[in-house]
Amino acid sequence: MGVGATAPNAIRTSRSLPPDRTAPTPIEIAAISSAGRALNGELAPTAWMYEGLEAWDFSPTGLPSADHEFFWGRTDYPRELEGAYHAVRLPILEYLSREHRQAGAIAFLEVYPDWIPLGVWRFRELARAALAKRPETFTTLNEALAAMQPRLRMHLENYRAKSVVLRYLAEQRRITEYATAA
Repeated sequence: MGVGATAPNAIRTSRSLPPDRTAPTPIEIAAISSAGRALNGELAPTAWMYEGLEAWDFSPTGLPSADHEFFWGRTDYPRELEGAYHAVRLPILEYLSREHRQAGAIAFLEVYPDWIPLGVWRFRELARAALAKRPETFTTLNEALAAMQPRLRMHLENYRAKSVVLRYLAEQRRITEYATAA
């Protein structure tokens, strides 16, 4: 071994290194619609959090129903989305488990006048189908939301007015934002 080389260092450098984690993780969006319903999902590079936003009233003043949880989970039943909350949450957790990662997930659920009453399982299957497709990626939350807006019948500002997680993601700062290049 050369100068300064030790057995632990030689072992450490001889193993394959993990992927570079310094590159920013993109924000992903996936979308799908079927049977009078649409699901637009967003995954942000954060610790686990989830929010379901469900719209039925597309008038200019209509607000979606909303339920959310942060990384510590829920202690009560989601009163506004009820079963749809869990129906969409499950495929998101399955996807994240397969990817070995966490994310902040927001599901924008829209139910149109021509919907067929098939039950909340339909949202579960829509979420699975959306997550099976290759997601679109964006570097900022605003870019992702701008790309999603044309797919939504409810205006994004109405979703913003009701969303807790979207507001958190927009206001949350990362420590890397305060770092300066040396």
